[in-house]
Amino acid sequence: MEMNEQAKIASILSSLAESKEADPAKFFTELVKGAEAALDAGRITERENSGERDQDQRPSGEETVKSDFDFSKMSEAPHLAREQLEAVKKTAEMVESLEEAGYKKPEQGNWVSSMLDNHQRGYMQSDIFTEAAVGLVWMAAKLAEKIIEGPENAQTQDRKGELVSEIKGELAKIGKAAEKQLAHSHIREANQGRDVVMSMMVTQARNVWRSGDHQKADQMIIQTHEKLANEAKKQHMHYEPHPKFQKIISEAKAREKQRTKAAEQQSNVNENAKRKEQGLNL
Repeated sequence: MEMNEQAKIASILSSLAESKEADPAKFFTELVKGAEAALDAGRITERENSGERDQDQRPSGEETVKSDFDFSKMSEAPHLAREQLEAVKKTAEMVESLEEAGYKKPEQGNWVSSMLDNHQRGYMQSDIFTEAAVGLVWMAAKLAEKIIEGPENAQTQDRKGELVSEIKGELAKIGKAAEKQLAHSHIREANQGRDVVMSMMVTQARNVWRSGDHQKADQMIIQTHEKLANEAKKQHMHYEPHPKFQKIISEAKAREKQRTKAAEQQSNVNENAKRKEQGLNL
């Protein structure tokens, strides 16, 4: 997933987690719109090959497990506005689309914590942004089931607040992980660009080396690395060159250090010789 897509999903998560809407039915509409935008940003609904891959990994004869989300109660929820009824239908379509693409409904209640734990350990099948986009759909479905269980007047104001707070809390957790990952992606992309500059300079330095000016070649490499590292530092980043460049930079620095040491020794010899000559002339 491209960085601009990652940034959009992170923004959606943040916006929903910080929403001022407390009514579950109204917040549900916001959540569905966010889920649609996130799926579109990651082009997730187009990735039907994911389902084919999962199908190949299942034992022969095993069918895809469909979710047990029941949207048949929609007609029994006259308290929902037309926009919310349409959002319920849209959520049902998104759930079905994801299941056809191979995504499974979370089975445990604390699935967000489990997902984030898997992300930290590196066990996730896809990146945090894909999981977040899919997660928005499951959250919307979860909230849809709750708000269509009965008429609005059967739900206490406290319970309404609990429903929305629970969803927002989950969104905030995923959003925090997504923003952290986005920062890492930004650093990685920036360093890839710096590696391109480093590669070009190494090529130039090799040509200079072949011409016989070894010191100039080493200085070109060292100075370029220092410049890139300083630029990264100003942007509150740390530039870690690609391993193949790290070795080249290290060798160039070692040779330059030897030259500096040799020059200092020669300078000391010359100074001693000068003092000796001055002493003889007294």
